[in-house]
Amino acid sequence: MKDNQQMLLSKSSFIQNTREILSSLKSQIVILSLIGFSMALIAFLGQTAKAEIKSYSTTVLLQEAGSLLKAGKLDKAKDLYLKALEQDSLNRNALKNVGYILTMSDDNQQALIYLKRAEQAGHSDGDIYNLLGSAYGSLGDTTNSLASYAQAVILTPENGAYLKNYGVALVSAGNFTEALSTLQSAFSLAPADGELSFLIGNSYAGLEKPKEALKSYRGAVELNYDTGDLRYNMGMVSESIGDFWSAEEHYGIGISRDPKNLELRQRLAVLYSRAGVYKQAVPLFKENLSRDPNFINSRFGLGICYAFQGFPDSANAELMKVQRVDKSKYETMKKMIDGATKYYKESSKESRTRPDSATTR
Repeated sequence: MKDNQQMLLSKSSFIQNTREILSSLKSQIVILSLIGFSMALIAFLGQTAKAEIKSYSTTVLLQEAGSLLKAGKLDKAKDLYLKALEQDSLNRNALKNVGYILTMSDDNQQALIYLKRAEQAGHSDGDIYNLLGSAYGSLGDTTNSLASYAQAVILTPENGAYLKNYGVALVSAGNFTEALSTLQSAFSLAPADGELSFLIGNSYAGLEKPKEALKSYRGAVELNYDTGDLRYNMGMVSESIGDFWSAEEHYGIGISRDPKNLELRQRLAVLYSRAGVYKQAVPLFKENLSRDPNFINSRFGLGICYAFQGFPDSANAELMKVQRVDKSKYETMKKMIDGATKYYKESSKESRTRPDSATTR
């Protein structure tokens, strides 16, 4: 009996101890759970704080970069945009502006890398495709340039700048019909833009519509867009319809607008030399050569003028100078000088043998 009581007491003590152990374990589990939860919460809050700090830092960098960009400090702006991209590699604004800065720096190959990333980063806008068109065009990739400009216009059809750039690219590509339509749309949005009237004139000239071209060019002048290039084109179109007096006037005005434009002076000199007015052509050729001794077209023209005037030694001196720079033009020039010298000799001989009316009366 006594043994049974002891066994019961031992059993009861065991149960009690077990309960206490279990209770202690539960407390420890609860504490560990609370600690784990707290650590997870701290980690989560830490990550959130880091993300917020990162987001704030990117925003600040973009704002500072934008201010520098507006101030024209391109290199400093680019550095900040690149730092922003270290934190957010898909930030479309930063990618686009780095691409823009690189196009302005004429580093178009690198610009394409960032602009393509901007295109792939999400919703693309017309600005990205306009910049892509510029970069491709500068690299001579006409197909992709036109496609990019076209996409910019599709996305933002009322943007006159995109239409203008697309029209210029179309003119350069020789697609004058579509260029004319595009530039006219741009002009309807900006009727005071004289350059657009000039570009429309170029489209008409490409379509061999001289009257319409000259009308557009005159419209550009009325809008205070009167440049050397415009006067050069007006002169060329005037020559094409045989209006040499107007051509002379336009070239002359163009030279006064842009004295450094060698092509303008060259065209006027060629116009005079073709008319046989060598005394007016020669000073123009010489002026060009004083500005650029390697301007072969003026060297060529000067030599021909000397030959037609009966100065073969001077003509051959210019010929030798051309030979040192351009052998292909040397051969052409030599033939022309030989022909001009022969013509001069024959015409001089004829004038000497022609009866003088004053002595035969």
